[in-house]
Amino acid sequence: MHLGRVRKVVGVAVGVGVVVAVGAVLVLRADDDRVWKIETRSGPDRLVADDATVCGSDHQQVVCLDAATGDELFRTPSTHLAAVLSMSEGTLLAGDVPEDPKEDTNLRAYTRDGRELWRISGNYAYDRPIPVVDGVAIVPESRVRSIQGLDLSTGEPVWETPYPAPQADVDYEGPLLSGSTFTDGENVYATLVGPERQLVALDAATGTELWKTTVDEFASASHVHQLHGIGGTDSIAAVVGPLVGEQRLLVIDRASGDVSAEVSLGERPAALATVDGTIVVLTGEELRGYSPDGDELWTQTVEVSEMTADQETVLYSGRLLVVDDTLYLDTTGVWTIDPATGERTGTVVDEGVGPFVATSELIVIGDGCCPVPGYVEARRVGG
Repeated sequence: MHLGRVRKVVGVAVGVGVVVAVGAVLVLRADDDRVWKIETRSGPDRLVADDATVCGSDHQQVVCLDAATGDELFRTPSTHLAAVLSMSEGTLLAGDVPEDPKEDTNLRAYTRDGRELWRISGNYAYDRPIPVVDGVAIVPESRVRSIQGLDLSTGEPVWETPYPAPQADVDYEGPLLSGSTFTDGENVYATLVGPERQLVALDAATGTELWKTTVDEFASASHVHQLHGIGGTDSIAAVVGPLVGEQRLLVIDRASGDVSAEVSLGERPAALATVDGTIVVLTGEELRGYSPDGDELWTQTVEVSEMTADQETVLYSGRLLVVDDTLYLDTTGVWTIDPATGERTGTVVDEGVGPFVATSELIVIGDGCCPVPGYVEARRVGG
């Protein structure tokens, strides 16, 4: 993310942050609510934020900005591939892949002023953010087939839970760990490949396995794409499905792993959020609300953008984000949504598709993708 000059600066702090992918065109409303705007020569593909810092990644670097002013704080050295993974307790976790494909990937931690705290090498995946629970970063390492809890300040293992390769009489040759780790704020969850695909729950403090539950009887079929706790209940909600094919919503008991409800969502990619005890799912043009029992509460039709891939027109799947009990919907614009009815209650961005990171005080929007010029912009919440 190559940064230009600050267009407008007004001091505002950022609250607890969320990770989101970036890279689409936005048409913004009047500039009265803008805090700052930075021009980029190559747009960010992911943003994270905490109370003082906003960080984004382009193809080869991670760049961190002061949340109040947009001033650049530091950038990581160029690598073959760079990914910003989380921002927690003032520490940035970033991943990089060396130019030599035979070398391991690196996981690095940086302070807000760009000092490298630690670096470890292994076979780490960068497709999703790394959850951090009480100062412990939870990472899957597929080379040694284990889930590791790393001290955020030192990189030293706090715990490690091994998942050895399947038995020799099982006709399966893939890695046991699949995809990324999730947290609902209490437990840690990861997908295991079997011969069947399972969701495993671990105690975040110790790595002790709490339970396993089968989410698909075929090892190569389904991934757990998203997972959230359901407020006011002892359950979690997960979207499970193959990369192409039927997607399912599962409601799972947090204590036992028992599946209490299952809903077919169709074959389009699904976005998931939970707020005020309601499960909200976006699949294509349908935005639906479900109870923790899996009963449909409401449905709304929403506009979605069209994207062209391999000379075929496909519908953009959209995103859902919850910050401080406010539900945001990102489709042809960014809107606030009433989780009780699915109706729009406010507008963040009028036109375009707007991936963003939102907090109680600030919304940071990224636009552009390598090598397309773009920007990173901060706006006040509620503006």
